[in-house]
Amino acid sequence: MGEVTSRKSSGIRDSQPIMGQLVSMGYDAKGGARNRSSLYAAAGLEWPNDYMPEEEIPRYNDYPFCVDVSNNRLLASLDRSAFVRRVVVGVGSQDARGSDAPGVYTKKQLAYFDGHCGLCMSIDGRPLQQPSLSFEKGVVPVFCFCRSDVEVMLRVFVPAVYETKASAVFLLAEVRNQSDSSHTLGIELDCEESGQSKWPDLVTDVTLIAEGNTDNHGSCQMSIDAGQMIQIGCICRFGVSVLPSLSVVTLEEMDCALGKVLESVGSQGVLEVPEEPWVGEELTRAAELARQSVLQLANGEVIGSFWGSNVNPKPDVWMRDFSYTAIGLVDTNPQLAYKCAKYLCAASAPGEPWGTTDEGQAGESSYRHSLGNACMGAVVLSMICRRYGYDFVDQPDSVIVDYLHQLARCMIADRPARGSLYATRFISDGLSRGDFHTGSNMLAWRAADALIEDFHALFDNSTIETLSSIRSQLVETIETLCVGSFGQGEQFVEGAYVDGTLVPIHDAEESDLALASVYGFTKRDDRRIINHMYWAHSVGNPYYARISGGIDFWDFDGSNGVSYPGHLCLLKRTRNRKDLLQAFAAIRRTTDLDGSFWWWPFKHDEPDANRVKRGLGKCGWCGGEFVSLILHDILGIQADAKTSSVSFAPYLPWRKASLTGFAFLDGTVDFVVDGEKLSLVNNTGRDIHARLQLCMPANSMLEDVKINGSSRRMEAQLVRLFDSSSVVLKQIVGPRKRVDMTIAIS
Repeated sequence: MGEVTSRKSSGIRDSQPIMGQLVSMGYDAKGGARNRSSLYAAAGLEWPNDYMPEEEIPRYNDYPFCVDVSNNRLLASLDRSAFVRRVVVGVGSQDARGSDAPGVYTKKQLAYFDGHCGLCMSIDGRPLQQPSLSFEKGVVPVFCFCRSDVEVMLRVFVPAVYETKASAVFLLAEVRNQSDSSHTLGIELDCEESGQSKWPDLVTDVTLIAEGNTDNHGSCQMSIDAGQMIQIGCICRFGVSVLPSLSVVTLEEMDCALGKVLESVGSQGVLEVPEEPWVGEELTRAAELARQSVLQLANGEVIGSFWGSNVNPKPDVWMRDFSYTAIGLVDTNPQLAYKCAKYLCAASAPGEPWGTTDEGQAGESSYRHSLGNACMGAVVLSMICRRYGYDFVDQPDSVIVDYLHQLARCMIADRPARGSLYATRFISDGLSRGDFHTGSNMLAWRAADALIEDFHALFDNSTIETLSSIRSQLVETIETLCVGSFGQGEQFVEGAYVDGTLVPIHDAEESDLALASVYGFTKRDDRRIINHMYWAHSVGNPYYARISGGIDFWDFDGSNGVSYPGHLCLLKRTRNRKDLLQAFAAIRRTTDLDGSFWWWPFKHDEPDANRVKRGLGKCGWCGGEFVSLILHDILGIQADAKTSSVSFAPYLPWRKASLTGFAFLDGTVDFVVDGEKLSLVNNTGRDIHARLQLCMPANSMLEDVKINGSSRRMEAQLVRLFDSSSVVLKQIVGPRKRVDMTIAIS
């Protein structure tokens, strides 16, 4: 089992039982939801012994509840008792364009563990009770076991950096005797492979690090005096082919590794909403879901993503899922987002062939196969450049430069005639609606904008002029050809035909209309988007499911009553604050106890909310989309490093909210809204050009507006946002300075 080290209580945690903040997501010891209004309160928490979800048609299978931990090199899924159940490590990738389902351009090559691996603990010979679950800083899962007033707080995480040839899951336990007498703690390692995997097995080794363990059999007994705290460590190592010899790892080093993981909450910062703490917790968990969905090789190269963060051995990389995940990472993990953008550039090279002979598409380019997929590399790169500055991005390497040139050539060569749009066969894996898919052409507009504004140095003046003309043409044509009315007023549609006929559906797995404001194509309160989302969640949409209140994109069975990208579109169905409250409530009811979104939460015809289905996998697509919509549409944050400018324009159904630690320039920015007061704190070393926008209650009148106590009424601008007027002021905020904007209303 490897070498064993021991240590008495170091005092690191004696004065503070818990490092950082424990958020309320999770379940109690009886399996009930802790402070959650969730469909998953007590449903399907146990890991079944015959769990085999990767059958020929995976959408009919239900995954068990799991909590996931990852450093993007190794991804592990844990059951409710903190046992490692599944692990994957990437070992390579292969080009899959034209050889499989549409939308799959590469396949991952994986090594895999399936079984169980962890710690069995007892007090005075009696096993510990089932644990409750919470999260420290929203990042590290904490399993709390109790017996006879002895409490075990077990944190499970994957170190950011451990070994080059092997990766590991760390289990670090604090055991506290809160009784008046001593007790005996029994510890035993339990590790077994299922033998059911069809993939190359990971080599596995488990090491116990505990007081008094003098053998190599991974078990020991320890006496704990009244009031005493001790630490126990367990390292589960997984290697692709061989495990190098393990150097001694101390409990102090495990503590240090935990601290580094807890520091990585994400560059989006920490959101706190006192009236609804779940919302802030969900932002962190969604950011983690998106991050954990991405897999890297040992050299740091990104090789794609899963459907979500839960471990499965499916090799497919669905390009659109990966793209929306990457968009969310722009605000939460820019270094990883940049690696994802480089992967998109390589995998979706627009000029390279995609098509297969048997589909009659031999020689068809990736650009014509999926316009949206072809454009995503440029879109994500542009978002990173504008958010963090051009210095953040390395000098573009040959893969990126070649991709951008291919994209420009394809956009110009296929330039649509006046009054027409780009045609595309697939959105990604699904067929595009109509002759012209609206969202894909919005992405083409955004890609053209990126080539013109961000990468113009790569092109001559003639190319830039042509692309500028195409950009203008796309806006004009989309806003005329792809707009109609189906009972909710004027709205965008999923697609249009050459003859002007519109496509009156929303099939749930189309998010470009929801993200049109994030791309910059529309304003966040554009009525044509809002009306489309209202209509999509009504009986007018043939894919709307009355029982689930969601959108079911399958025509031929009842296997998935909510396809989650469609459910997340509820956040765009906002005419007023009441709509937003209803949207958050609907999303909360269908998130799991770890805050994750599942692709298909339950069946189409399932009337019992407790009979949930964790279908297909977790949804990294929605993890990234949720982050983008919260930051850009709900909080109204826009950041441009080139101009050192930040906009803060929240539209919230709550009086108070704060976002602290939002990464910008050489530091961070804090944002606070408290009723009629808006605050911004510049924690950087540079001046920030701030645009502050504060919504007034509906039907109210502005009497005065002040900046740091001084009236600025004559400089203020009134604009409309959703159902309210809002006050706008601009202010330069110096380094390490704070600005407060307050309004007086009647």
